[in-house]
Amino acid sequence: MLNTHWSRALVRLFIITTTAALAACGGGGSGSSSTTTTTTTTAASPTLTLVGSTTAISATNASTLTATLKSGTGAALPGVVVTFRTTGSTYGTFVPASGTALTDANGNATIALDAGVQSGADSVTATATVSGATVTSNVFGFTATGTTTGSTVALITLGASLTSIASDNSTSTTITATVVDSSNAVLPGITVTFSADTGLLSLASAVTDATGRATVTFSSGTTNPATRTATITATANGITTQIPIVIAGASLTTTSTATTLVVGGTPATLTISARNGSGAVLVNQAVTITASGTGTVTLGAASGTTDSTGTFTTTVTPTVPGSVTLTIASVGVTRTVAYSVSGASLAFQISSPAANPATGSIAVALPVVVQAPPPTTQVTFVTTLGTWDATNSSSITKTVSGGTVSANLIASSSGVANVYVYDANAATTNSSRLISFTAPPTAAYRITLQSSPSVVAQTRGSTTGISTLLASVFDASGNPVGNVTVAFSILNPTGGGESVSPVVSTTAAIATSSVALGQASATFTSGSLPSTASGVSVRASIVGTSIATNTSPSGSDASVVIGGTAGSVTIGRATVITSDSTNTLYILPMSVLVADANGNPVANASVSLSAWPIAFNTSTTACSAPSTLDYFNEDDVSGNATYTENLSLDPGEDGVRLSYPSGTPASGGTLDGQLTPPNSASGTLPANVTTDASGTATFNLTYTKANSLFITDRITARTFVQGTETKGQLFFRLPALLSDIGPPCLLAPSPYTF
Repeated sequence: MLNTHWSRALVRLFIITTTAALAACGGGGSGSSSTTTTTTTTAASPTLTLVGSTTAISATNASTLTATLKSGTGAALPGVVVTFRTTGSTYGTFVPASGTALTDANGNATIALDAGVQSGADSVTATATVSGATVTSNVFGFTATGTTTGSTVALITLGASLTSIASDNSTSTTITATVVDSSNAVLPGITVTFSADTGLLSLASAVTDATGRATVTFSSGTTNPATRTATITATANGITTQIPIVIAGASLTTTSTATTLVVGGTPATLTISARNGSGAVLVNQAVTITASGTGTVTLGAASGTTDSTGTFTTTVTPTVPGSVTLTIASVGVTRTVAYSVSGASLAFQISSPAANPATGSIAVALPVVVQAPPPTTQVTFVTTLGTWDATNSSSITKTVSGGTVSANLIASSSGVANVYVYDANAATTNSSRLISFTAPPTAAYRITLQSSPSVVAQTRGSTTGISTLLASVFDASGNPVGNVTVAFSILNPTGGGESVSPVVSTTAAIATSSVALGQASATFTSGSLPSTASGVSVRASIVGTSIATNTSPSGSDASVVIGGTAGSVTIGRATVITSDSTNTLYILPMSVLVADANGNPVANASVSLSAWPIAFNTSTTACSAPSTLDYFNEDDVSGNATYTENLSLDPGEDGVRLSYPSGTPASGGTLDGQLTPPNSASGTLPANVTTDASGTATFNLTYTKANSLFITDRITARTFVQGTETKGQLFFRLPALLSDIGPPCLLAPSPYTF
């Protein structure tokens, strides 16, 4: 439809044109005619003019934009929608946000232009549609002072909707970066750059929204199906933070045609199969096999790739008697296969079970087979746990038949049986085996879970909060249950990226230095955010059953408290120093701060202090940055824990030079028969201080001017927080007064030689 004023303008133009034509013909048609002239007039196009109240806008100074729409004859065109647009996306915003307005009776459409989140120059144009044609205004330029600037970024925190995703690309996690300034106020409009050392990010960068959050999606991708841990890094204005994401799901299975081998006998065939989390085969995946043990085998191939069926096959040929363990690694997973290799000429030995230690189940008979060549005719079996052949006896003697003899060992409770067999007529001919007995997986009845420590620090920079999770599975009689798959899950994540790895673990059927029988372990790693006082709850459950912590008869869920400093002690030092009255010593004010898991001050905490000159410098240039490398204290270079920092010159210390902090050896150090530097070079401080109500205690570090600039100190503070001893350390080069550095330079070169 034509605008009413525009329609009337056309009518007036028609009347004017017609009147002119009639006048040229002599009016009403009487009179003689002469040459007739016809004149065609083209209607003028509508116009749209854009002006603004100011060209400099800010958060407190908006510009009022007015677009005036007129017909070709200059008549105002009311009731027409005018659309305003900026060239940039963040320099300016419109009020209303739609960027549209209707012309009034005077043909004017008005809108406000506010400053956006970024500073810079931009321009606005207005458009309107009249009679199906687009009318475009002139360009209105402006400069904006944005509401945020990159220089105010103080902290970035990262969170993940899932801390573990599938390696087959079937799941993903949303990574959220929250950007705040030094007042912990969120910052919108900040460009955050994301990167990952593995896997796939949906975006390389994103701009924070009104809540200061920028999000991307992360998945495993399809190029690498291996189980691994990805590190996601977010950076904005020089501030960087990271979050780990576990990529899991790949599995590796191994089968061997035999595990008891004889030199010169038939080789075993070892088959390795790789699958993803969905059970699909993984082809072209690298496989490596390494061997260890007292025996030796020859592998048909020690490395290769899986074929079209997801398998890799090799032969295992025995060459030297003894035990051999093959370690197979592929798709981020490691598996082991144990072999027992015997000599071509048979020897007296336990041939089954071959593994040592071996495993067995409570109340299930385990055959112990002895290879007993002549002249042995009888073999005595002895055990420290269980009984033989249902005799209710821990020892039994049996007759050899065909070069072998066996007895069934039955244990009624869990534990480790030390099985000893010997020739009944020649006790020096013997063999032994350790056998761990646990309840069978089908007997699992309850599960408990413990965390140690239960209070950890936030993960920030080089500080990582780690807690060990130990799940214990028992049968109804309290016997530990081995070979049970336990899954770990976080019930109330903080959003800071805390994780548990591995997500699933198998209870031990053989005790080790880190787990007892029936235990499965995992590691809890804190995120960047603190928890509540009750901590982050972790649940352990037995896969494929309803048995889980926090469900009777099982124990409670484990709790891990994540605090700002997680029950810790930190050390601070002043930015100014003074000289003593003799002008030979410097005095550096220092302090310690002790906080509990929730960041609350710990008053009356006794803090032990120590100082150690961890490194020294041999520069011959005084009063300037050292011109040579720093070297570790000679009392820290031996590599022997007994000798380290014992204040005694021990073998392998005098003249040894290791670059600090890399530890790179440097040859040719001075042999002077004494430790360099002496421990007094670090200065002196009080042995103990006690914190006040604010959780702080102050003290002075006093050191000689001769050691300033050439000694790197390690200050250590130890205290007990929430029942656990914790320590903090600070490493720094001993400073000097600017007035002594000069000019003129009042300090001497390093007192130490290379």
